[in-house]
Amino acid sequence: MIAIDKADEVLAILYAHPEKLSREFLKKYNLSASLFPLEHAQEILFRLIVTASYANKKVTEALIEAYCVKNKISDEEKENTVFALDRIKEQDKDFAEFEDKLLVYRKELKTAQLNKLVFATNKSIQDGKDIDQILEKHREQLQSIVQEQQNADVRSLRGRSSEFIKQYEESDATDSLVYGFDSIDEAIGRINPGEVHLIAGASNEGKSIVLANIAYNNLIRKKNMFYASLEMSEKQCIYRLLALHSTHPKFGYNLEHKRIKAKDLTEREKEQLYDVATDLFECEDYGELFFTDTATTVAEIFDEAEDINRFKKLHGICIDYISLLQGKGSSEQAVIANNFKAIKSKALLFNKGEQIPVISVHQIAEQKKEQAEESGKYDFNFLSDTSEAKKSSDVVSWILRTEQHRQVHELSWGINKVRDSDGVGNTYSLFEDFQHMRVQLIDTEIE
Repeated sequence: MIAIDKADEVLAILYAHPEKLSREFLKKYNLSASLFPLEHAQEILFRLIVTASYANKKVTEALIEAYCVKNKISDEEKENTVFALDRIKEQDKDFAEFEDKLLVYRKELKTAQLNKLVFATNKSIQDGKDIDQILEKHREQLQSIVQEQQNADVRSLRGRSSEFIKQYEESDATDSLVYGFDSIDEAIGRINPGEVHLIAGASNEGKSIVLANIAYNNLIRKKNMFYASLEMSEKQCIYRLLALHSTHPKFGYNLEHKRIKAKDLTEREKEQLYDVATDLFECEDYGELFFTDTATTVAEIFDEAEDINRFKKLHGICIDYISLLQGKGSSEQAVIANNFKAIKSKALLFNKGEQIPVISVHQIAEQKKEQAEESGKYDFNFLSDTSEAKKSSDVVSWILRTEQHRQVHELSWGINKVRDSDGVGNTYSLFEDFQHMRVQLIDTEIE
């Protein structure tokens, strides 16, 4: 069944382009409010947008007010409708792109129609109606749905056990990533292809260092990573990774990042740095890191990643950070929302649908940090700058670094959202050794 956020996307496009709608267009693509699992507020918006489009106008709060008064709709539902209007106005969708997606939507809508028919049939049976009469009534519609579904790109599960086992073992062995912190990995699970993992934090909390640690923890597990940075240059990234790699047990050199960056090393330390660099860049036991600091849009990042993947299989993409990406939108919120959607979509479609995991960081507003410092954690509303961040991400975590944390070189890491896991609400304490760009777990969980 088509998801509520896709219904939001459709409404946003219809709202933004009322001049392009017509009865013929709606009929041609079989767009009807009854086909979407709309919330009541969304259904009201759909009807108002379509009605307003015939006069080439957009829906306003005044129009919602008039509609609700005329139809005796409660104040609560009216407020919900106004909120739904604000939500879709955040988005800035292209009508041509929408038309391209309509074939995909229609396949999902046929499934929604079938589900709706099944539910209606079940209800009729429970109400005591005769099953033969019910089937006769719906026979034509059912045959139409079945015929269209047969023509769609669908596959039966029958006879696919060996294919599933092969894909499952290959995916588990080669495609999934880890955070590299045992208790957090245990709570969240692996970072699987197609998933978007978001780590949020305020300015100067250490977001980029945490992301670099995750990339590094997978590199030394022989995973090939693509790192897109909108803040650091390639040289800055390399210096950070070398400082981190110098702390590897095979070396134990502990070269300070600021001294590498300032080129303030003794001759002995330079020799150590070159040992570390040679090992990180040349050792066959590690994966390869591909870096870009020129890609500034979601499309550019994934185009470059696809190019690399043609000759070297990529296992993950790191983005530092989403808030700085350029994109479509009439406001900063709309740009961020559209970029989150685009990242999720491209993660699922990567390499002709084989998918790839994406780990990114996102900046939290300073006022949200002030609230978190008082309570010691972020609540679920810390991403209020865009609801799409929550919708499109499979896992959402936050890091908090208060003045007290700074004094003892610690970070708090909280898990805010995980699909299909019970790790939500867990908070962990990590030791930050920012001199050497290293982050490591202290306890399993803070009580």
